[in-house]
Amino acid sequence: MIKCLDCKKQLSKWAEKDTKRCKSCSKKGKLNPSAIHRGVAHWNYRIKIKKICSYCNKKLFIHKSQIRKNNFCNIICRGNWLALHIIGVKHHSYKTPKKCKCGNILSRRKYNVCRKCCKEKNHPSYVHGNGYAPYPLEFNKVFKEKIRTRDNHICQNCGKAGTHIHHIDYNKQNCKETNLITTCNRCNTIANFNRDYWFAYFTYLMED
Repeated sequence: MIKCLDCKKQLSKWAEKDTKRCKSCSKKGKLNPSAIHRGVAHWNYRIKIKKICSYCNKKLFIHKSQIRKNNFCNIICRGNWLALHIIGVKHHSYKTPKKCKCGNILSRRKYNVCRKCCKEKNHPSYVHGNGYAPYPLEFNKVFKEKIRTRDNHICQNCGKAGTHIHHIDYNKQNCKETNLITTCNRCNTIANFNRDYWFAYFTYLMED
């Protein structure tokens, strides 16, 4: 049986022929590749290198094998660095956020006014302020489905599949069948602008 040179324990029968030490003895002292040999007693001491955090500029002591991976002192510094360089101000494609007149940041750059300012009377699309008023009890799911089947579930403006029910005179309380028409999502939003034109157009369609 083969014995270890240092501790003189018997090696396992599965060990290779060239092995002279057990696993514990092979990791001690000078035999360990990751140990420092300048008078350090503990064998598990590893080589550490000084480095600076790329976000907060604190000193770090990182193992030699983790130089490329660890550039930050913790996860918070890493997240803040990514927010600046990948999404934030220091990214090459960063655009300053667009703001409304009141100072609120707009969610999309194509908008010019925030939601709060849209509800004000000075906004050009403001009509009467009753856009968020509730519908009457008659205007329920059964009644809507009845009007959709009348129009064959087709938008009366563009001919695509229609799911919305539009009030022609823009009065939510007027739920007569002659005042309601089926539209798609796109045409329903378009009909909120230039209301005089769409009122005349939809009344002409209903008369025919």
